[in-house]
Amino acid sequence: FNHIIMQPYSILRNALFLMLVTFGLSACKSQFVLELEGEKAGRNARIELFVDAEELFDKSKLDLEDCALWDGVKGNVNKGNSVKDFESTVYDKNMVTWRGSVDSDSRKKGYSIKILQIEMDPEKNCVFDKVVVAGKSGMVKAKVKKRGEDDCISPYSIWFELENPDGNTRVFRLDPFLRAIR
Repeated sequence: FNHIIMQPYSILRNALFLMLVTFGLSACKSQFVLELEGEKAGRNARIELFVDAEELFDKSKLDLEDCALWDGVKGNVNKGNSVKDFESTVYDKNMVTWRGSVDSDSRKKGYSIKILQIEMDPEKNCVFDKVVVAGKSGMVKAKVKKRGEDDCISPYSIWFELENPDGNTRVFRLDPFLRAIR
């Protein structure tokens, strides 16, 4: 009986999370446009990881229901289980920036996020010269290599750290895809 009562709460929580992500994306998209001034808009890529940090922090493993990814090139947003199939478009010889954000309730309570590193699948890396790209100041920036081949898709991992209000940290890994095009 409790499960039936909890379902509306879960639906409401997910709806609220989507609203927060949508609101956050609008603000991020405006900032992204400003950052590209003077550059070829749409050629540099920005990938945002949004996390419901308070919900995720105490779970034993990554729960995709607490995550959303946004691709600044195409404006795609995936949340929940669809995050595992998320594909971002990046362009040869252009920059990619990964950033993380926590929902406003978690931020107000003192939770934070850092993108620690991006790790490419060594067997299928057709995007960067390095397999591991380390983060700096909570984000990761990397330049897509010049490729002489057709478009390619490469699996990779986003390693990120959540910090709770007590200063305790947890590290999680998320595994989406990059599509490199010329």
